[in-house]
Amino acid sequence: MRKSLILFFLSVLAMVFLGYGVGNTARAADEDSALVGKVYVHYMSWEAEEKEVGIHVWGNGTDAQAVSPPYKYTGKDDFGYVMEVNVMSDASDNIGIIVIKDNVLSDPWNNKDSADMFVNVKPLKEGITDRIDVYYFSGGVTEYFVADPEMANVFALYYDPSGSYEDKLGVHAWGFEDLDSEWGTPREIFKDGFKSPGDTQGKVAHMKYTPGDDKDPGFLIYAGSDANKKHAAFGDIKEETVPGFSKLKAGEIMVIFVTGGNVFAGVDKKGEFIEGAFTFGFQKFQISSLAGTFAKNPTTIFARFTLKMKTKKVVRKEEITVIEHVRDNPVFVPSGKLPDDLPEFDEYEPADLPDGAEAKVVFHYHRWDGDYTGTGLWTWNCGTAGSSEAVTMKGVDDFGAVMEIVIDIDDAEDTIGIIPIAHDIDKDSRWDHRETPAGKDINLDISKLKLNDGTLTELHVYYFEGGLQNVFIADATKANVLILYYDPEENYEENLGFHTWDNQWTNVENANWGEPVKVFVDGFKSPLGVTGKAALLQTEPGTDAETLIYAGDDETKKHKDHGNLKGFEDMVAGEVRVVYVAMQKVYDERTEFALEAFGGTIIWKPVFEEVTKEIDILELIDFKKYFTLKEGDKEIPIKAIYFNTTAEEINEFVLELDKENKLDNKKKYTLYFNNQGEGNEHYQVEIELDLDTQAPVITLVTEDDVDEVIITIPLGSEWDNSLFPIYRASDDRDKNLSSKVYVPEDKGFLSTKEAGTYEITLQVEDEWGNVGTATFKIVVAPRKGCKNKSANIFLGLGVLGLGLFLIRRRRFVWGKE
Repeated sequence: MRKSLILFFLSVLAMVFLGYGVGNTARAADEDSALVGKVYVHYMSWEAEEKEVGIHVWGNGTDAQAVSPPYKYTGKDDFGYVMEVNVMSDASDNIGIIVIKDNVLSDPWNNKDSADMFVNVKPLKEGITDRIDVYYFSGGVTEYFVADPEMANVFALYYDPSGSYEDKLGVHAWGFEDLDSEWGTPREIFKDGFKSPGDTQGKVAHMKYTPGDDKDPGFLIYAGSDANKKHAAFGDIKEETVPGFSKLKAGEIMVIFVTGGNVFAGVDKKGEFIEGAFTFGFQKFQISSLAGTFAKNPTTIFARFTLKMKTKKVVRKEEITVIEHVRDNPVFVPSGKLPDDLPEFDEYEPADLPDGAEAKVVFHYHRWDGDYTGTGLWTWNCGTAGSSEAVTMKGVDDFGAVMEIVIDIDDAEDTIGIIPIAHDIDKDSRWDHRETPAGKDINLDISKLKLNDGTLTELHVYYFEGGLQNVFIADATKANVLILYYDPEENYEENLGFHTWDNQWTNVENANWGEPVKVFVDGFKSPLGVTGKAALLQTEPGTDAETLIYAGDDETKKHKDHGNLKGFEDMVAGEVRVVYVAMQKVYDERTEFALEAFGGTIIWKPVFEEVTKEIDILELIDFKKYFTLKEGDKEIPIKAIYFNTTAEEINEFVLELDKENKLDNKKKYTLYFNNQGEGNEHYQVEIELDLDTQAPVITLVTEDDVDEVIITIPLGSEWDNSLFPIYRASDDRDKNLSSKVYVPEDKGFLSTKEAGTYEITLQVEDEWGNVGTATFKIVVAPRKGCKNKSANIFLGLGVLGLGLFLIRRRRFVWGKE
């Protein structure tokens, strides 16, 4: 790309979906883009039947795909669905990908199976390779895995239906690249690489070894000791137990599924893994996360299933009639008349930057009919304190509507996304008025704002109606002339351009006669959809610069009746002037140009109609009749069942019991579930309810960390509250119970009038009545000396917090010697 072209215009060609473009490089419209390689996205779905799977992709270069994203899968391999992504020479270094699990062409954004994933394609652009293979497991969110083309690749999937995993979960491996480890110190390489259909987290580890006949790699999954191996019954995973494990070739993959002590080796065993791992059942209670199925307290039960269930069922269908915005009809305004009933628009006044923002992009938008009602833009990647989503216009200037995009320099991306919106910026119908086609957003390079020394705080960007992705950036130090050329028959010569001389224009070189400077781009469209050309020329303020539009010889001058384009010497630095050229005439005003060049203009009027729809009438499922709680053969009534009624699918419930039916942790209870469905929709499971039988623990805090706490006081002295020991009370389920510690009435008597050893008991109870105690001793020791105050007291510790207590005075008789 010629540097001289970059100085005067930026044509953004990377395809970015709303809200997802980052790091895309703007390129000139006339620069060639070549295919440098492909990314193959391999997607493993847990669905048995075939789905309309695909991906949304952006940043992979100009004209990378034949159609706009999203794309449907191009084939299937042993792993699953395969999507091919072409990568062009002008692609971003990191292209964006979103996996769509179904309805990719009709309803992609309600069927996303991943968040935004960014794949480094520099090896393709630099010619290191022409292929990158990406492997993605359903529900991996942002975790994907790139196969090493020079290594044998093993993906180990480990799944616990409870979704609970040890902190030190990892692998003990040998023969793998960079994975040697000592026994008892697993390599913690697992990532949150997939989820079950019930939204339970699964783990994935990617391991690699160098292929060769002498290789004998192996591994096992564990968390640091023999006692918690995850597949001890199977043994080590290696060639002896998994034939072909050590025979993989460079670039090949093998998937190993591990769950419930079972190992399923190979992608062909996916079905067996799903059947064994993703079956419907109660999730067991996990004390580490307080999750699963258990009794929270004697009247509250938490129930969690391994799979999700629908919360509503269709009880009938019903026809309704609604008034909807069905389309926008074009209304043609003939020559001699433009809309004359437009509202008054406020004049643009620059706004101060908010706290945390250091710069802004001022976006100027030009419409042929002059109607800026509801005009705005949608933007993203502008940083924490920057603009996001809908930005309304601040007013109008001589060019058109003006919107300010605030930039937080500290964490804004180098490229921000912009979609100009003609009308309804504050409504959901805004997308009916977007200026750029779906998938072809404006990606604006703002690196000049980020990399400068703080002197450049504004970037003024100019955009014409129907300009697709082409914008023009003004130079604040130059006079900026935007020249529009329009042919109603849309016949433009290949060598259309400008003749320039005497180095009058700073952003283009002088042109020899017959060799015009080709700087025009598709800069706008007429209301009838005819493409027009636009170019930005810049000169030093006060220069009497001139130019003329032509295609290489005198006969094809585009404004020969008018003469040269000139008269710009009065322009000041930063000023932008628009010159309209059509039918060999030059126009200074939009209204004159639009009326004559377009034969009029078109405005769009919304059309509302009555629409009859058939809708499903849904009713919440009565889950109460599906749950049964029993003590032996005796059924325990369930008072109520609570769940998230706003969600379409759920796997968590709260069951409430009446106080007279509360649970006894000395008994055993079984919770049953039967949804009375048919076939594969019939779920019938049971689980012994986990109750709290563990007593809380009271710990006395001492400086010397001794086993027994003994407090010594002189005989006859007055009790000093500060001598009482500090304590804490904790419970495996109720956590901190320190505020509930007390001294039982018969366990806290002390007389400072009588020498001896007094044992004081602290006691605490959890919600289940489990009692925890701790004792300490107070020694009243004889001493010599004068008379001292003494007392018979009861030390009663109440709910005053850690290390505090409340003196309950039984007799409250203070004695004196």
